[in-house]
Amino acid sequence: MKLSINLLPPEVAKKEFYKSRLQLINQLSVVGLILMIVLTGSILLLRLLQGQELNTASQQLTEATDQVQSLKSREGLLLNFKTRLDKLIGYSQNPSKAITAFDLVDSLKPANIRTVYLGIDRLADVTFSGESSGSADLGVFFSNLTDDQKTNGQILKVRSDNLSRVGANRYKFDLIIDIN
Repeated sequence: MKLSINLLPPEVAKKEFYKSRLQLINQLSVVGLILMIVLTGSILLLRLLQGQELNTASQQLTEATDQVQSLKSREGLLLNFKTRLDKLIGYSQNPSKAITAFDLVDSLKPANIRTVYLGIDRLADVTFSGESSGSADLGVFFSNLTDDQKTNGQILKVRSDNLSRVGANRYKFDLIIDIN
């Protein structure tokens, strides 16, 4: 066992004890202050990094929103084009009444009759203006237009709007043909 001899007066020993305790408190305060500085610096650094990430994410969101807006206008155009294309496909697959009427009148017309005008209105009335170099061709054309077997019953009525002789064996005529 060791023997301890203290030769210092008790006031000095007490002073040394308080001094060492104060030194310990100062050291702990410095350590705490350093920890607070490091923690505050870390929080500020984390805030700056998150702020940059937030700005980047915000810019990406803005770009994505702009792209969506530009694609919406394109989508509208594509929808419009698709609708038009569907209509065109429908028209090409189902021949219209006008095309059928034009084809019918053209097939019944003799080769020597020249077409001056061929039109159709909304009620499917065909207006036909033509010229003939002879009355025989004109008679054949009128006969073809009134023959139910040649027209397959598609022509309801033929009216002569105008018939005139322009010269020797030249005739001009206007017909209105009601198509079924």
